[in-house]
Amino acid sequence: IAMPHQWLEGNLPVSAKCAVCDKTCGSVLRLQDWRCLWCKAMVHTACMDLYPRKCPLGQCKVSIIPPTALNSIDSDGFWKATCPPSCASPLLVFVNSKSGDNQGVKFLRRFKQLLNPAQVFDLVNGGPHLGLRLFQKFDNFRILVCGGDGSVGWVLSEIDKLNLHKQCQLGVLPLGTGNDLARVLGWGPSCDDDTQLPQILEKLERASTKMLDRWSIMTYEIKIPPKHSCPTTPEGADNCQFHISAYEDSVATHLTKILDSEQHSVVISSAKILCETVKDFIAKVGKAYEKSTENVDECDSMSLKLMLRANSLKRAVRQIIEQAVRGLRAGLAASIAGSSIISKMLLANIDPFGATPFIDPDLDSL
Repeated sequence: IAMPHQWLEGNLPVSAKCAVCDKTCGSVLRLQDWRCLWCKAMVHTACMDLYPRKCPLGQCKVSIIPPTALNSIDSDGFWKATCPPSCASPLLVFVNSKSGDNQGVKFLRRFKQLLNPAQVFDLVNGGPHLGLRLFQKFDNFRILVCGGDGSVGWVLSEIDKLNLHKQCQLGVLPLGTGNDLARVLGWGPSCDDDTQLPQILEKLERASTKMLDRWSIMTYEIKIPPKHSCPTTPEGADNCQFHISAYEDSVATHLTKILDSEQHSVVISSAKILCETVKDFIAKVGKAYEKSTENVDECDSMSLKLMLRANSLKRAVRQIIEQAVRGLRAGLAASIAGSSIISKMLLANIDPFGATPFIDPDLDSL
């Protein structure tokens, strides 16, 4: 289907010339002659039949999606677009209308004049999902985000959800302040002149691509036994036994994670909490033993049993952690075999035990 011209009568600039006869056209006194809204071609009324009917879409034809590409609506109410052969890499524009002290409204209006309004979206009204949904069937397309770092991060997060990394490249037009990413990528600190948009679109067509690393931070919420003092009197023995059981449950839980989990981060976190739990338990028993002043015989007997139990628990935990650490280091060393020196240095820096995966740990200090 050929895209025809969409003619608008009158309101031609003073220097307008006919695209057919190359003579001056238009008038300031009345609506006279014609201009195409897409390719901006201007012709006399008499010359209109001599001009080709197919619209070339103007200087932004690489970026424009013609109206003939929007042909149907999905069952869920979204537009379906087919990428025509003449549009190898269409441009999807997201504008944050509230960025740059509300200057985004001016850019939004200007982009809708230069491109198809159906491919220009306001992030404040509906977010990036609608635009990405429209373009997700395209093999290759480009995205221009007009806003700050927060707007760029919002669009990138939505790209992650729809898994469109291999289909699109993203450019940044900085509005307002806080545009660190735009500075790094070479787009400058800010842009407040909407008359430069045609030149910016041309630069965007010739722009090279750079890889960008994005990080996800995972947090784990683990319950730690409350730090209550252990009573030293016979009447509080049951309560003390309850706290001991709580410690034992915590130790058993984290030992199970160390032995069963295949995720390095879980093993490291559980080993750290396990060491702190055992250390805290032994410290409390020792403090209770030192502070005992009444019922010396019964308290000494109970404290001695607790100390023996704690020491045996400490030795068992130590042996299991040593085995887990050796397995963890072997797994880390195997996983980075053949990787770059940067990856090895990063793994060395995250080692929680103070040594790199290439050096045998000092078990005494451990």
